[in-house]
Amino acid sequence: MRHVYIVVGLVLLIVAAAPGTTLHISPSGDDGAAGSAEAPMATLAAAVDRLAGTGEPGAIILHEGVYPGLQRIGAADTSPPSKLLIEPARDEQGRYVDAIFDGSIAITSAKAVDGKPGVFAVNPGPFTAARVDPQMWESDTRIRYQYAADLRGVAGRPASFFFEDTTGMLYFRTSDGQGPEAHDIAIERTTVHDRGNFRVHWPNVTLRGLSFRHGVPVSVEADDVTAADCRTYNGLRAFIVSPGKKRARISRCFGKDLANGVMTHGEDTIVEDCT
Repeated sequence: MRHVYIVVGLVLLIVAAAPGTTLHISPSGDDGAAGSAEAPMATLAAAVDRLAGTGEPGAIILHEGVYPGLQRIGAADTSPPSKLLIEPARDEQGRYVDAIFDGSIAITSAKAVDGKPGVFAVNPGPFTAARVDPQMWESDTRIRYQYAADLRGVAGRPASFFFEDTTGMLYFRTSDGQGPEAHDIAIERTTVHDRGNFRVHWPNVTLRGLSFRHGVPVSVEADDVTAADCRTYNGLRAFIVSPGKKRARISRCFGKDLANGVMTHGEDTIVEDCT
């Protein structure tokens, strides 16, 4: 029995000493940096690219801040690490900091439209209403705006909006007629193909302790993907498991203001201890 214990101890030592790469990212970082805690990279995409082809375990640590919701973890034509953990950094008490993936464009100011009280206009920037119905809301009142057919429809209904493709202008009427500076207003950042999806294309990826808000579902596009202790706020869905993807596991996750929490077309999906 003495020899058995020695062998087990050696095996555990080898596993603990397995090679791997840990990269840190921060909204204030630089993608040319080393990726250490003191010199973090700036984007999740750059960190994922740096881990591609290593064939070793990897980890990506997100410093506190807000990150774009539209993300891709790997791709079908890239070689993944043997496994990958993505989680926030921890504070001095050992708790996760807030690392948030946001799928919205904040509307903080706009011009009043002449002759239409309570109606405002703004160019929201990189936004398109193509293919999917856009979503707009006041987070402070938890009121979701209704999409109107035209500017006249906006003028006739509080908490409504209309996006004019030809000019790129967004017209909206707040719930109480006050300007956007009186509310916390945003519109979902929408693209033709992806909406704001956080897409996981590599197998053996674990997402832990992350937050997703304003139209950012996690799309599971590979086998053996785990999401644990994650939070989702304000969106159509929290998690989508694609057809045929195996053994997705969603544990201890929390969702609020969602149409539904999990939509799975996969095989052997496990959802446990979620709210």
